[in-house]
Parts: sequence; C-alpha cells; structure tokens
Amino acid sequence: MGSSTIGFLFLGAYVVLVGGATFLQKFTMDTLSPYQINFLMAISMLVTAVPALWFKQGNLSLPMQALPL
Repeated sequence: MGSSTIGFLFLGAYVVLVGGATFLQKFTMDTLSPYQINFLMAISMLVTAVPALWFKQGNLSLPMQALPL
C-alpha cells in the first residue's frame, strides 16, 4: 500500500469522523458545554494528526520551515 493510499485513508476517516461529530453535536449540546465539545474535537484532531505525521515524515518532529505557513 503506497503512502498516498494511506493518506487518502486518513483523509477519508477524518471526513467521516468530522461529519459524524457535526451531526451528533446537535444532540450533545444538551449535556455538554461548547468548551467540552471543543476539547473532544481537539483530542480527535490530535489522534488523527499524530499517525499522519508519523507516516509522512517517519518521526514526530514538527517541520519548522513550514510552521509559519
């Protein structure tokens, strides 16, 4: 499996998770505050970004040259 295929799988999983979370956000607003929902979304983005960075670069160091972009 090529790296571009893995990238598309991560992208597809991210789109599905964000779409599901957006739909379920309407129901969770009755029990959770907006701060709690943003915290959960940040954790899910971290869970998605760490493996993507690991597969793309082979390590978890941030690319400092592209950081200002």
